[in-house]
Amino acid sequence: MGDGPAYAARHVGPSVPRREDRGPLTGRSRYIADVKIAGMGEVAFVRSTEAHARIDSIDTSDAVATDGVIAVFTAQDLTEVDAFPDYIGYIGSVRQRPLAHDRVRYVGAPYAAVVAVDRYVAEDAAALVAAGTAFEPLPTVANLDQAPHRADHDRFGARDARGEGAGGPSRHRWRLRRQDPLLSRGRGGCL
Repeated sequence: MGDGPAYAARHVGPSVPRREDRGPLTGRSRYIADVKIAGMGEVAFVRSTEAHARIDSIDTSDAVATDGVIAVFTAQDLTEVDAFPDYIGYIGSVRQRPLAHDRVRYVGAPYAAVVAVDRYVAEDAAALVAAGTAFEPLPTVANLDQAPHRADHDRFGARDARGEGAGGPSRHRWRLRRQDPLLSRGRGGCL
């Protein structure tokens, strides 16, 4: 049997060469930003700087008037687009709209999209949309101890007014690591 797992001698202690480093270090890797197709536009999403806020207004007029901007979209422009399904393990099935329409629920939530002839124009126009947006901050919940406790429902099913459900009352303390809903490399797409 030996003193431990067979892999320990190969992977614990000695330096393990990485195969994926050569391309980025020599400048030979290709990224989505390197792809250029005739007639291609670039999109820049305008993202919330608020953790929880009502969107009072979004002024896109300066962005629309910018040379090189193809289109600017907000949730009002996408009412015909269905919410897309997503599955979050500890919540279950949820449906999400492409852009926030009445309020934002986390920092970085996309609420507008600017399509332009190149990335620079798209980012500049997105900054104009951000500057023309008014938010009304709403209360935030930074941890589960601050969350409102609802006696009528919990994750495991309906509960009555006494807090009793199928298995009787239960107490849980959840510790979840911070999550970031932004993709690290979310710039690829084709229409």
